Amino acid sequence: MPARSARFLLSPSSLSVFQKCRRCFWLEKIHRLKRPRGPFPSLPSGMDETIKHHFDRYRSGNTLPPELVGGDFKDTRLFPDQEKLNRFRDWKRGMEYRVGEDLLIGALDELLVKDGKYIPLDYKTKGSKLWDPKKYGEKYYQLQLDSYALLLEENGCPSIGYGFLIFYSPQQVQDRGVFRFMYQCVKIKTDIERARETFRRGVAFLQDPQDAPTEELGECEYCEWVTRVRDLEIPGTCPEPEVVMPAEIQSATEFLSTSKPKTKSRNKPKTNPLQQDLLAGLSHPSKSA
Repeated sequence: MPARSARFLLSPSSLSVFQKCRRCFWLEKIHRLKRPRGPFPSLPSGMDETIKHHFDRYRSGNTLPPELVGGDFKDTRLFPDQEKLNRFRDWKRGMEYRVGEDLLIGALDELLVKDGKYIPLDYKTKGSKLWDPKKYGEKYYQLQLDSYALLLEENGCPSIGYGFLIFYSPQQVQDRGVFRFMYQCVKIKTDIERARETFRRGVAFLQDPQDAPTEELGECEYCEWVTRVRDLEIPGTCPEPEVVMPAEIQSATEFLSTSKPKTKSRNKPKTNPLQQDLLAGLSHPSKSA
């Protein structure tokens, strides 16, 4: 299937980066410079596929898995169309929300139906039981569920106004290497307009960061690391390296250091606080670090 055509292609995960750090978001989407990360762990990916098969078995029998019986799941059923769900699970060909040239995409784990309304469900694997899974879910996954609700609404599946998270965590190793997992289900209210506004603000920032609001960027462990290392004097006998700025960073620095004055002036254009913050993280130090 051909790649989706869009000026800015965003997802719940990239919008999460936008919320946490504008600098990292801008570098990722404009210059394809993603945050560094280690090798991707295969265990969570394997768990994800196993849980999907687990839900699909119950879907074929038109029943709910034991995790979803009773309580908030009364009168709820699994989305019956396996072929359509498989498409919704695939970010390459699944749900999308388009505004002009810009696109928001997402891939569901699971979909529930109740009274003609649709409920996104996402499962997570954790190392241990959560003391307050609802508070944890709202803090880290609210935007994800909001975005799924928006995507469902825009793809002909009216959202019911809430979603579910299921946290699976290891509990016990039984005979013959069988692992026993426990689960915690939490219900999270969703807000379609909140997701729509976050998407709008993300696109507006990418179009022109100079016109973006100048609120604080917030804490970012990646940018904090750069800031701390930049000011260090590293002892050693190695000769001081010649600092060569990559073309992508050079381009970013030049862009962020140039404003758009309304009239011609010989004075150096001023940058707003947001530009200064972005520029500080892109500039190389004059001393070795």
